[in-house]
Amino acid sequence: MKRRTLLIFSMAAALALIFVAWGAVFAAPVLTNNNVLAINKGDTDSTITSAELLAEDVAATPDLIFFIVESTPANGTLRRSGTELAVNDSFTQQDIDNNLITYDHNDSLTNSDSFNFSITGEDPAATHTFNISVNLPPVTMPDTIAVLEGGLASQTTDGTGVADNDSDPEGQTLTVTASPVVSPLYVDTASASYPFTLGPSGSFDYKHDDSENLSDSFVYEICDPGGLCTQETVTINITGVVDIDPVLNSAGPFTISESSGNGPTGDTLTAVDEEVTVGGYDSLTYTITDGDPETAFGIDDSSGVTGAFLISNRNKLDFETTDTYTLTIEVKDESNAFDTGQVIVNITDANDAPVITPGQSFNVPENSNNGTEVGDVAATDADAADAGNLTFAITDGNTSSAFAIDNNGKLTVNNKNALNFENKSSFTLEITVTDSGWD
Repeated sequence: MKRRTLLIFSMAAALALIFVAWGAVFAAPVLTNNNVLAINKGDTDSTITSAELLAEDVAATPDLIFFIVESTPANGTLRRSGTELAVNDSFTQQDIDNNLITYDHNDSLTNSDSFNFSITGEDPAATHTFNISVNLPPVTMPDTIAVLEGGLASQTTDGTGVADNDSDPEGQTLTVTASPVVSPLYVDTASASYPFTLGPSGSFDYKHDDSENLSDSFVYEICDPGGLCTQETVTINITGVVDIDPVLNSAGPFTISESSGNGPTGDTLTAVDEEVTVGGYDSLTYTITDGDPETAFGIDDSSGVTGAFLISNRNKLDFETTDTYTLTIEVKDESNAFDTGQVIVNITDANDAPVITPGQSFNVPENSNNGTEVGDVAATDADAADAGNLTFAITDGNTSSAFAIDNNGKLTVNNKNALNFENKSSFTLEITVTDSGWD
């Protein structure tokens, strides 16, 4: 009895050793990573890496870990080295590690896909699902805006941009590209205040060029963070308006002193324009087109309604040269319709300061007697009323009162003893001339 019992225990111990050995050889693989593959709609050759799909076995190398395809993707194709995989086909972890397993989306409007697989060595009933998320492009809706001929459509407030009726299937934030894919044809490119660009939310200003083209459009592009973009057309319906020429009201004559400074004179030009655009009447511009060859005058039309007459270059105003200007004024509206008229500008005289001819020099012998004439100091005055009414005075440089000057500008010797060549060979005199100072 004792020997038989010992034999049974020995057999049990042997069997236990065999099971331990077989368990080490045939340990089941472990699915470590089974993460979603994120792609864009229509992407091909999207690689499934070990970051998305990874099975590990402590007793097997990656080339001996087999994945069996239990079902294929419904919205795309699973491939190994470019060859389509079907149900019951297999691939290895080594294929995944070598970037040989790829997925092609069929470009359908589906935001997900998947395939089922099992791993050799697992419980035969164990099946796993590999999921694929598909980023779909933005969904856009056509837009239509209305504007009057030559008018402005400002789509810059909330709810008015082209992107406000667009959406993203995944709820992502969308961004409109600043430059349109196709630009509008009849936008006013000369308007620096309203350049045609698109804001990130689709805001824009459209200023019509005031032509007779009453239909326009542009194409914009809107993109999601994944780089998928959709293009959409915006139709612009333009309502024509009756073109009415502005009428320049009569004005003048304006009276301006030749001594006036630069700036507004207080005189105003006005016009009547019955042509209505978006937001009110046409903006008017005023221009001097003739009669002002030296650009002495200007017009400030920044109000868009009236024109403030102004002096642009006061140095060009000289009563003695030109005492009357006949200016041609043009008023123009935003449609380039215009009217012209004439304005008389009378220049009044002002007291001009006399001018001494510069660089005058005279010679006189030393020890000349008092009263000896040295020369006549030349001076002019543009005012006829001052002719012959000038007063001269020596105001500096007359050492020892060597010289005197009369009201006619005649310079004479006043102190002969001061004229000594050896002591002082020259005098530099400052002469002041004064007119009658009439008003």
